[in-house]
Amino acid sequence: MKTACSVWSAFLLLLLLLPAGQLSAKDKPLVNVKTFTTQDGFTSTDVTDILQARNGLIWLSSWNGLSSYDGQQFKHYKPAGNQVKYVDGEGTQYRDIRINKIAEDAAGNIICFARDFKLYAFRPAEELFYDLAELHPEISLPSKEAEQRFFAVSDSISYIFADGDYLVRNSGDWLDPSQTESVTLSKRHRVFNVLADSKGNEWILTDMGVVVLGFDFPDNQFPFAYLCEGTGAVFLATRDGLIEKYSYESNQLEYLPVSRQLGHCTAMQMLQNGQVAVCTDEGLLIFSPEDGRSQVIYKQEHILSLYEDSRGGLWLFSAGYDGILYYDPSKGEIRRLPSPTDTNIKHFVRTHRPFVYETPQKDIWVVTPSAGLCYYDRDQQRLSPYYINNSAESILSVSCIRFLVDYQGNLWISGEKTMEK
Repeated sequence: MKTACSVWSAFLLLLLLLPAGQLSAKDKPLVNVKTFTTQDGFTSTDVTDILQARNGLIWLSSWNGLSSYDGQQFKHYKPAGNQVKYVDGEGTQYRDIRINKIAEDAAGNIICFARDFKLYAFRPAEELFYDLAELHPEISLPSKEAEQRFFAVSDSISYIFADGDYLVRNSGDWLDPSQTESVTLSKRHRVFNVLADSKGNEWILTDMGVVVLGFDFPDNQFPFAYLCEGTGAVFLATRDGLIEKYSYESNQLEYLPVSRQLGHCTAMQMLQNGQVAVCTDEGLLIFSPEDGRSQVIYKQEHILSLYEDSRGGLWLFSAGYDGILYYDPSKGEIRRLPSPTDTNIKHFVRTHRPFVYETPQKDIWVVTPSAGLCYYDRDQQRLSPYYINNSAESILSVSCIRFLVDYQGNLWISGEKTMEK
C-alpha cells in the first residue's frame, strides 16, 4: 500500500472528447481520463490551487512551490534550499515559500499567496520569485490575522487587499511600481469584492459602503456584498437581505420591495431570462426587475450556491443536503437529486467541494459532498457514478477539492494524495 500511494499523485485530468450530437439521452458521456503520476514528472502531492495562464500554460501551486505544465511536461520552480529570491536594494536574499493560492496579472506574472502570509510574484521569463512587499510596502502582512485577497477586475486591472486600510490597484505589471496606486479606505474595512461593470467602472464593495471608480456614486454606508448587472441598472444585496437597484440614468439607489423577504443572502446572479436570483438561508428568491414579481423556490432550504446551465436550468447546493437541487424555470419542475450510493464509490478523508460543470456537449457533471464526481443521467433523471467500462473496479471515484476548466473544455481536478485511475 505504501508503494502504491507514492506512485499515484493527487491530480487528475478529465478530457471530454465526444462531439455534440453523437450521444443519445440513454448513453453516458464519453470521456478520456488521464491521471498524472510521478512517472509524468508530477511531484506535488498537495495541490493548493490551479490556474491557466493567458498563454495556455497550466500552473499549480503547492506546499512544495510552483509548477507549470505545457501539455507535454511539468516544470517545477523551487529555488535551491526551498527559498525565494527577491531584490531589496542591497543584494540578493532568500526566504522560504509554501504557496496557498495563485493568480495571474496582466503582464503574465504569477501572483503567489504564501503560507508565511506574504505575497510574491513569479516572473516566468526569468524563472524568479520576487517579494511584493519590497516593491509595495503597503501590502506587507505583519500577522496571520491580516486578510489577503486578489481581485482580477478585467484583463488589465487587478487589486490586492492586504489589510483593513489599503486596497492596492495595479494596471498591468505588479513588478512595476509605476503601475500601482493605493486606494486608501477611510476606516478599517472588510472588502467583499471588486468588480467591473459593462461600462468599465470599478465597484469596490465593503462592509462600510460602496466606492466606485469611474463616477460619483451616491453616499451610502450599506454593506453590500453582492452585485449583478442588468439593462441600465446594477442590483446590490447585503448579507442580511437588503436589495437595492442603482440606476445609471438617475444616479440613485432605489429600495426594492423584495428586500428581506427571506433570510441572509449567500449569492446573487442575473439569469439568462433577465430575472435576478438571490440565494438565501431560507430558499431561492427569483424576481423580475421589470414588474417586481417574485417567487420563492425551495423555501426553508439554506441555498449556498447557484449554477445556471445553457438550457436555463438552475442547479443549487443546499447546506445539509447530500446531493443537488434542480429547478427548471421554463417548466416549473423541481427535483431533488441525491448523491449516488453505489457501494463501489470510494470515500475520502476530506469532503468533496461541491461543483457543477456543463460540457460543450451539454452533459452535466456534478461533484457532491459524499459521492464526488458523477454525471446527470437525463433519461433516468438522477445522478450516476461514472464507470469507465462495465466492471465495478472501473468506477471513476476520485477526491475532488479543486477544479479548473481549461480553454479546450477539459476539466482538471485535484484532491487527496492518493487517487484512482
